[in-house]
Amino acid sequence: MSKVLKPEELQPAIEKAFKEDSQVLVEEMIVGREFTIGVYKSKGEIITLPMTEVKADASKVFFDFEAKYEGKSTEVTPAQVDELIAEK
Repeated sequence: MSKVLKPEELQPAIEKAFKEDSQVLVEEMIVGREFTIGVYKSKGEIITLPMTEVKADASKVFFDFEAKYEGKSTEVTPAQVDELIAEK
């Protein structure tokens, strides 16, 4: 995965990605807070678990394997968000 900050970095990033696979996904980066929420269905009812905010270590560019599984992140549950946002 590559993070492109300048237009001239795009083509080398795409070439790097094609060395790993035959398909490449290019997405616009959205800067902001990251949340996750578990959802399951029981007896026809959709149940939501408490919302969690995921905060990657400042040294991480992405929420990657190391951040997720090797302690390079913090998870705050329940997430501190406005109730109207949580309801959405």
